Amino acid sequence: MTAGPAPLYNGFTMGNTRSVSGPLLAFARLEGAWVTAAGLADRPAVVASGAVVADVSPAARAAGLRPGIRVRSARRLVSDLMVVEREAIDPLAALEPLYEVLLGLSPQVEPVVDHLAAYCALSPASAGDEVIAALQAGKLERWGHRLIVGIGHGRLVARMAARVAARTRAGGSGAGARAPQVVAEVQGGNAARSGDPGSGGGAGVSAARALEVVSCRVPPGQEAPFLAPMPVTTLQEEVPPAARRQLQRLGLYTLGDVAMAPRQVVARAVGEQAPLLQAWCRGDDRRPLAPGYPPPGVTATLEAPPELGDDLRAPWWPAQLPRLAQQVAGRLVATGCAGRLVILEGERSRVGRYLPVATTAPDGLARAALELYRRLLADEPAPGRLALTVTALEPVARQLALDGLVPDARPAGNPGPGPAGPPRCREPEAPALLDELARRYPGRVFWGRERPVPRRERQLAYWDPWRGAPRGPAP
Repeated sequence: MTAGPAPLYNGFTMGNTRSVSGPLLAFARLEGAWVTAAGLADRPAVVASGAVVADVSPAARAAGLRPGIRVRSARRLVSDLMVVEREAIDPLAALEPLYEVLLGLSPQVEPVVDHLAAYCALSPASAGDEVIAALQAGKLERWGHRLIVGIGHGRLVARMAARVAARTRAGGSGAGARAPQVVAEVQGGNAARSGDPGSGGGAGVSAARALEVVSCRVPPGQEAPFLAPMPVTTLQEEVPPAARRQLQRLGLYTLGDVAMAPRQVVARAVGEQAPLLQAWCRGDDRRPLAPGYPPPGVTATLEAPPELGDDLRAPWWPAQLPRLAQQVAGRLVATGCAGRLVILEGERSRVGRYLPVATTAPDGLARAALELYRRLLADEPAPGRLALTVTALEPVARQLALDGLVPDARPAGNPGPGPAGPPRCREPEAPALLDELARRYPGRVFWGRERPVPRRERQLAYWDPWRGAPRGPAP
């Protein structure tokens, strides 16, 4: 009698542990941060990213709303629901308190703004209780109502641990996952309630506001059995949506299926990424963090002349701030970046402002610096030194001239210098090049005028007008 087939996750049993290769990370998510930044923390409100709910208030969560639900469905559940578009708030500014607290745990913090979260590198000797206690001591109840923490070795394990913790109710361990709670330490509870001894709640926090803290920690060596039952739809950072759908068409519905499938099968969905993806699904995730907080910036500093008295410094600075803005703008142009966050720092105080769009314009930076200086005077009437910093840098969009890449880009009969008419492309490489650039940079490639139509396409359009090509004589 032949033995039956082995269980699907036979290779991921509890006794089959292995040495951990990935770094110890914490994935922390602060729900309610965007709603609080919009000033609607005490009302049934949500922050929407397009047609999907991205963040909910405590009242909206009590009504059954969750991040990821459609806005139309949320309006049906809550008649008096207030919806704020994500573009109306600054997501990074709303999450800065969380990032500041994480920065106290480790200098390596990678923001994940779209998910109201961040990765934080921990020392191998860090205990989960110590991390949770440090986060609770940061008084995050002022900026959110629910803190979700996942701790494990590797980016994927830490993020999946936070996913399991998010299903945990306060005071219980009903994570709701199929098997992860068997190998993960799941904890839930309410902490930092205003008025409780040792909670650290500020005076401005309502007594009804509390920070619900839920966490999940995956013990070392149990990464593979923890990840095995997770669906492939959770691989949002690892593979694109089309690849996730292809994995399901191939019969690979869980991370355990991906880890145990033949490499050639996985390669049909993700190509050359198959070995890495299978290693990540087994818990061998060595991807390093990309620290992004505090963001790098450009700074210019100026000190007031010592002979100026306190009564003369206040009117002296407004004329000097455009010089600081000019210096910062020149350095931004040299680095090829534009900045969104403008910070003006004196000797004892510091103020900042987020710009609507990233800029390198000296005039815009000077106006922002003057506005910040007026705010700074309330705490520091006569500063002796000012430092203007622009952070939250973004690459400046550049334009690529294709004249040198496209053969015969000048019109016929005009081979020499002179005014060039509409580009004429005899070679088929030009449309192919434009299509490739448009594929790699969607929404950022513009021809500048009507794209030239190949001669063959115009001939076909002459006999088949439904092709939609412009009519005209063939060259």
